[in-house]
Amino acid sequence: MAFDLSPAIEANIPELAQIWQFSFRSYDIWAASMRNVSSEDELAFYTKALTARMKLPNTVVTKITERETKKIVAWSMMSKPYTKTPEEENAPKPPPMRPDTTDLRIWATHERSAEIMKAHGYDPTTDFSRSGLLVDPSYQKLGLGTRLAVFDNEIADEAGARIWVIASSNSKKLFLSLGFVVLETESVVLEESEDGGKKVGTLSITMREPKGREAE
Repeated sequence: MAFDLSPAIEANIPELAQIWQFSFRSYDIWAASMRNVSSEDELAFYTKALTARMKLPNTVVTKITERETKKIVAWSMMSKPYTKTPEEENAPKPPPMRPDTTDLRIWATHERSAEIMKAHGYDPTTDFSRSGLLVDPSYQKLGLGTRLAVFDNEIADEAGARIWVIASSNSKKLFLSLGFVVLETESVVLEESEDGGKKVGTLSITMREPKGREAE
């Protein structure tokens, strides 16, 4: 199989949203936060979120396409350093796009992790932030996630900037292998059994220095 890497465009959103939905079913915290959401509402949420993000001037979305079938099989999304204009700073905050039946207790783990990232020094005007690295479940174990991660890291290296990731338990190992370090973790109880047992999900706040500055 041969694969091509290229920028994603708005016309790709339906395919990107489907990959998001299928791949995140194996992400413990995300799956638990969406367990009461219908498949239709979940897909609509991903479509709206992608549409909004891809309209922003600092969003970079990269796709991998299977050459023979022209099928999108993986994609990544990150935010470039960006300074908002006064108009953007003063614009009213849009209402949440998440479905009404989202488990807000579990969803809050993502919001707390974003605040922890800021507390550790994340600066949106100087740093990159990755917010998605998704591979179609049928195309796992082919190195596609690594290829996207390396590509995004090279963009940050070229800019001489740090890149931040709130990593799930699924992706933590990949990011650590590519030079990211864990700064802090945030956990949440996903399920409790009658015998007192607990299923816990964890997010890792990670950061990678640009190549050549790791020892500074």
